[in-house]
Amino acid sequence: MFGFLVSGFSQSKHASYTWEYAQYDTVKKDYELENSIVIFEKKMVELFFSADNQFRQIEILHKKVQLNSNDAIEEYNTIYLPASTHTKKVLDQKTRVITKQGVVKELDNSAIQVKQNPESGKTYKYYAIEGVEIGSQIEFYYITEDDASYNGNVYSYQDDEVKQNVTFSLVCPKHMFFAFHVQNNAMQPALDSLDSLDSLAEYNEYVGIDENVEKLESESFSNYSANRKRIIYKMDYFVTNSKTTRNVVSYGEIGQSIYSLCYSNVSKPENKAIQKIIKLSGVQDKDSEFDKIFKIENYLKKNIAIGEVGAYNIANGFSKKIMSSIGVLRTMVNCYKQLGITHEIVLTSDRNSLYFIDTFDSYVFLQEYLLYFPTVEKYLIPTEQFYRLGLIPHNYIYNKGLFLKEVSVLGYTTGAGEIKFIPAPSKDETYSKMYLNVQFQDDPTNVIIDSRNESYGYYSHAVQPYFYLLDEKTTRELQEELIKSISSDIEILSMEYQNIQIEDVGQKPMISISKFDASNFVESAGNKFLFKIGELIGPQMELYHDDSRKMPVENDFNRSYYREISFTLPEGYRVENLDDIIIDKKIVEEDGTISAQFVSNYTIENNVVTVISEEFYDKIQYPVEIYEEYRQVINAAADFNKVVFVFAKK
Repeated sequence: MFGFLVSGFSQSKHASYTWEYAQYDTVKKDYELENSIVIFEKKMVELFFSADNQFRQIEILHKKVQLNSNDAIEEYNTIYLPASTHTKKVLDQKTRVITKQGVVKELDNSAIQVKQNPESGKTYKYYAIEGVEIGSQIEFYYITEDDASYNGNVYSYQDDEVKQNVTFSLVCPKHMFFAFHVQNNAMQPALDSLDSLDSLAEYNEYVGIDENVEKLESESFSNYSANRKRIIYKMDYFVTNSKTTRNVVSYGEIGQSIYSLCYSNVSKPENKAIQKIIKLSGVQDKDSEFDKIFKIENYLKKNIAIGEVGAYNIANGFSKKIMSSIGVLRTMVNCYKQLGITHEIVLTSDRNSLYFIDTFDSYVFLQEYLLYFPTVEKYLIPTEQFYRLGLIPHNYIYNKGLFLKEVSVLGYTTGAGEIKFIPAPSKDETYSKMYLNVQFQDDPTNVIIDSRNESYGYYSHAVQPYFYLLDEKTTRELQEELIKSISSDIEILSMEYQNIQIEDVGQKPMISISKFDASNFVESAGNKFLFKIGELIGPQMELYHDDSRKMPVENDFNRSYYREISFTLPEGYRVENLDDIIIDKKIVEEDGTISAQFVSNYTIENNVVTVISEEFYDKIQYPVEIYEEYRQVINAAADFNKVVFVFAKK
């Protein structure tokens, strides 16, 4: 496809890389009290043509760390090594320990151990490092060779330990030129001027250096990965025979390729399979477009497995009941096309690892396929069995994506791409509602509660899709566990659940109706008794004041909570401190709208006290400057949780 693939053999610059003479390096005075300090980290990437004209890539990671605590020693007592694959091979790997006294211990291959993950079956190799003393320095590197990757790569180099020096270099044949997008004040690699001026040089080298990289520690309600220093790089253009070929990575070409992949060359057997799927799904002409979309998705997800060995061909996959991810995508879109349902294929990234950038075309952002239906304004994710139309994993919302739709120009039909925003569902589309009727018995320290709980969206998704897979005993145990989430000490007297079929996901709220003995929420105190009303909403998170907050607030999704607790005052009693339940914390935007709040109050009517709290978060991100306001709203729920009503005799 590209002319650079016939450029011939080029000598690898880093094939014989090794470390220098071992020495104990000096740590900067400012870092002496840190648990661990990365003295240097070197990331080297080299693209080259092998002797048999294969476009290959060497990667090297070389790192040296000083360990100043037992925690740091434990952290580095295993150093995981890269795994070989059918294309990747490990060329070299070395590890050594240097004590404060300058004693050097180099680990040989006998220190390499192997373990297997029992769930995934994957095998891992690692150096097991023993007998390291506080103050020692560990140095290691490994070199791998693989098929060249030039359509988009990421190097993130900021984490939870300080780094005195980080160096990144990219080496490629002389006629290739790369582009870089940096985030969070990361280093900006530049073409080495000496190499670029040397007409005899066989390669271009891009180099970036960052010194004194601050550590970035995790913070509650933040997107850690999105805030790390990061370099994204890709091949930009190449020159052959005095001709410059630009836009090596182009979303325009990607749109055409995916259109061809999904819609072109659909065979007669595949069309027959599509017609059969539509029939078996129960789609009828009278159905709304929403119902047609849902029925196709639901049928495929309940009847077709997805696996690496699954078929790409629709007919083969349908007959064997297993398809590849692309096979499922092809099946869905062709079913919808045959039904005349307008849809767009969406490619996006996981924002928990990497936000989609619209100014830098790169395959690195094209991590997941979604489908968008403009008529109903809903998304679905083809490859996730436990999601349904209108609900996709939250790591793909509040992000941009490449939307591909069919276009026809002069009789030629293809796919055209446009970058658009994937909005986060509003607070009203993910909610938890609680209605509690508290009944004090003749002895008011004995309490029975009638409860109704409704959850929808991301809250119900935690359990709603899985009930149909469970046996009766396990289902009951899970249902009891959910009701006892407010307290393990309650005694359940009765319970009923509604809307717990897989078809209810994203369509109906999961509802639990129960009655339980909650006498553990009441305590005697002389001639008074205490009612721990706040604890009825279950444990709540509490955020502490943090002047050193570094990252913006980021929520997984918008959400809301409604709690209504009512009780009749026991005869002869009054509540001394009803006003303790009055809480009002809000974040008010510049336009006057409320983006987050916790508000609670009470009413008394005919001797019935009704307490209502309304809490919601309807904005995904807040700048660091708003963290304190956000913290106060979060903590308001914790303050409510601590409220105890004091009942005294009149």
